[in-house]
Amino acid sequence: MSINKNEGFPLTGRETDIMAILWNLDKPMLASEIAASGDQLSINTVQAAMKSLLRKGMIEVADIVYSGTVLSRTYRPTLSRQQYMVSHLRQYFQSLGNDYSTVSLVSALLDNDKDERIIDELEEMLRQRKEEFKESE
Repeated sequence: MSINKNEGFPLTGRETDIMAILWNLDKPMLASEIAASGDQLSINTVQAAMKSLLRKGMIEVADIVYSGTVLSRTYRPTLSRQQYMVSHLRQYFQSLGNDYSTVSLVSALLDNDKDERIIDELEEMLRQRKEEFKESE
């Protein structure tokens, strides 16, 4: 899925609540299940937010299933929590000016993280990524 098609950033508070429920449970859910899972989420609020999330391309209909004797839609996210966060950060940095790059983003994040294990993990990820590039050539 192309993250760039999602024009709806940032999400509202309720939309974020619903996305968190979908990401945490990692299975398609009915609107009624989402309402039952969230604190103070009414079915009407969930349904309104789901329509907005559908328009924004953040969720999709996963299936049509029986809920009791009624056919209902189940929904799933179209991107992971990590993909959303990266896309959101990219949009934010790009809105600040044209000097956005992956290096500048990682650098800014590392400035606030003094854990050597993070650097070790990044080095391993970079090594693996280089190997993937070599294999694809």
